[in-house]
Amino acid sequence: MDALMYSEFPSAPSVFLARIGMKKISKQTVRSKAVGSVLASLRIEKLTPGDYVVKGMHECLSGKRSTVNVLQEVMRHHVPLRRV
Repeated sequence: MDALMYSEFPSAPSVFLARIGMKKISKQTVRSKAVGSVLASLRIEKLTPGDYVVKGMHECLSGKRSTVNVLQEVMRHHVPLRRV
């Protein structure tokens, strides 16, 4: 029944989500969870993030950068380029 209702209102997914009891997830929540996952991974490996990683995570939370950008920067900083 709910699927049929969704097909009747394809441009209003929030109506469908409210109907089945789901809430919208804000972009801030998504960013916060991504940063939390990065920090949890560091904790599991018993690593401490450097100052530039902490700064990058703050920029991720504010929406200026993504975790992918911070990861690429860390990789450039720590992983040497090998030329064969």
